[in-house]
Amino acid sequence: MEMEQKQQTALNEVIHETRRLFQALGSEVNELHQDLGISSSRRAVLECLEKMGEQTVPRIAQDLSVSRQHVQRVVNELLELGLIEARSNPLHKRSQLLAMTALGRRIFKTMEQREAAIFKKASGEFSHHDLDNTVKTLKAIYAYFDQQQWKGLSNPGS
Repeated sequence: MEMEQKQQTALNEVIHETRRLFQALGSEVNELHQDLGISSSRRAVLECLEKMGEQTVPRIAQDLSVSRQHVQRVVNELLELGLIEARSNPLHKRSQLLAMTALGRRIFKTMEQREAAIFKKASGEFSHHDLDNTVKTLKAIYAYFDQQQWKGLSNPGS
């Protein structure tokens, strides 16, 4: 029982620290790219399009684990800024494909260059082994919770 409690406490700490890191990174991105007009939400959508190519709003929302409505608001902002464009989707008439424009790709490359300098300095603070284990652990935790249907439960402990 004691080991189970320690594991639960450790998982709670990982989740707490992950939330703190997410919030801290969001604040840093907002400040770092303020002159580009890029918030952490806009950056997330651009990164999704950079990594996966053309995508629909529902697919981006699924990848980011956020609501379609949130992604749609961000997409509307990025369309207005000319950083992405909507294209017809041969598989679905109502769900357009979104892709980065040349301007969007340039802005995203600038963001990556800025971040690379910061990440390079930070990466020296941690061993490759520690970072590799952290990535594996976070992916496993994400996969577990992504497969669970606990999101709609009002009281998952009952």
